[in-house]
Amino acid sequence: MKKAIVLLVIILASCSAWMRPEGSFAESLSKNVFKITLLETAEVPMASGINSTLSVESFGTAWIHRSDGNRTLLITAGHICETSTHLDYGQFGKLRVASRAYTLLDADGTKHEGVKVIFDDDEVDLCMVSVPGSIGKGLRLADKDPPYAADVTFIGAPHGIWGGNIALIFGGKFSGRGKLAKVEFSVFTLLGSAQGASGSPIFYEGRVVGVLSRVARHLPAVTFAAPWDSLRDFISRAESKL
Repeated sequence: MKKAIVLLVIILASCSAWMRPEGSFAESLSKNVFKITLLETAEVPMASGINSTLSVESFGTAWIHRSDGNRTLLITAGHICETSTHLDYGQFGKLRVASRAYTLLDADGTKHEGVKVIFDDDEVDLCMVSVPGSIGKGLRLADKDPPYAADVTFIGAPHGIWGGNIALIFGGKFSGRGKLAKVEFSVFTLLGSAQGASGSPIFYEGRVVGVLSRVARHLPAVTFAAPWDSLRDFISRAESKL
């Protein structure tokens, strides 16, 4: 079951990074990185015989891969894109999902609806979604890992904090590669914590070198991300579904 909101680890690069001046790297990225929200409802059987509706909201970060004018393709974390017909809702047990809807929120507070899941892969924890129309420009993908201990940057949407000419810029260090359940991930040492950063693009020299996925359980400063080569392979497989 994929239903989880992963807590990812992040550090604010500097106080000045909060500002989004015209023409800055932050402004360019913040226009192409979005908060993605999933709202699900399920019917809960009650002793009275009258069902009650349970609503569950989860969120993460999505960013633009490309736009062809008629639609925009975005990447997020795989665990954000739930497709199961039945889910375990804790004390309520396993229930059938009655409805499921995704929305995107940009840095200016504009909401984009009509989001559809194109393809997701649990193993590498990546998902591609689409939204009607052109809502921004695609981010550039890396073709190699950063040097060991290189500084990296990312924009996330923790708690959906956008607006007021603010873009949340975070940073950390590239720590190499590791494996989780035989799947290769890039490893980054990042400090702090924020909910909702799952799916955030990680940048080195202006290119996406990874997509935030999960935190190491006993080492909260260690975060795993889908690496650039896994991302490129995933995009190729996802676009074959279009």
